[in-house]
Amino acid sequence: MTALAWHAEAECRSQDPELFEPRGESARYQAQIEQAKAICSRCPVTEVCLSWALQAEGDVGITDRQGIWGGTTPRERWAMGRTTERLTPGWRKQPGRRPYRTRRESA
Repeated sequence: MTALAWHAEAECRSQDPELFEPRGESARYQAQIEQAKAICSRCPVTEVCLSWALQAEGDVGITDRQGIWGGTTPRERWAMGRTTERLTPGWRKQPGRRPYRTRRESA
């Protein structure tokens, strides 16, 4: 399915685009976020949308991610990327990568 094909089927197409672009994730914006996520929850292309967002954002930092995509906030997508990174074999050995330590290891 091409990018345009899945987007044409998205529930968000008939909604105000500003709904999916909250200016933050604080309590002030939670109602807006929940409303956007509710629309995503009934969307037939949520998984494709989320996959597209994760690929498009790549390894950018949390402050460079924006909007609700695939029913997730920028912070949630950033956390998904971090989890995926840690599950990648050899991630600790990558140059410039600080090793992850558990409390037990650092004591």
